[in-house]
Amino acid sequence: EASPFNGLIKPKILVVPHIGIEISPDLFEFVKMGHFFLDDWDALSDDMVANITCFGPLHSILNKPIPPLLTKKNISVKTALEGLFSALGLSISRYNVDNTLDNILNVNWYPQGNVGAYLQEIAESSLCSFVEDRDGNIVVLDNRVPTVPVRELSAQNQIINFTNRQTFNTTYPKIKLTYTNPSIAEMSEIV
Repeated sequence: EASPFNGLIKPKILVVPHIGIEISPDLFEFVKMGHFFLDDWDALSDDMVANITCFGPLHSILNKPIPPLLTKKNISVKTALEGLFSALGLSISRYNVDNTLDNILNVNWYPQGNVGAYLQEIAESSLCSFVEDRDGNIVVLDNRVPTVPVRELSAQNQIINFTNRQTFNTTYPKIKLTYTNPSIAEMSEIV
């Protein structure tokens, strides 16, 4: 007899997980965590639970080969990335490149290889990072722009008291110390 999951275990199924946040007693608000695509299943044959591995849209383009694009002079990082994303077939609504990435690339060429290697070079040279938002869009952030901290860490809002049980008797039941006095002797020759 076929399992009820027969034919459903396929790669690249869209997974949209949510997290429940309790906003008042017994009242939860569910917040979307992002858009991910199923990559791998790990399920026991006699269980109803499966462990799955999912990746976001950014991961899906990292191993793609660089599309054939022209080398350009004096263009901004923003323009170079938008050209790449467009050539990869992403609609403009699926990515957002920070407007402050206006630093000029004297010569921008897309090297042979995969998209991930190019994005790594751009991230390192332009001090930017690539993330995904909760709607599955690729977002390129300028790391040079100061941002407002989400949380401040201080002694007042951190755990400052805890129990640290010590059991030295079972850990070190015996210690042996040897003391020696160093001495200086005349050098002798050994043949």
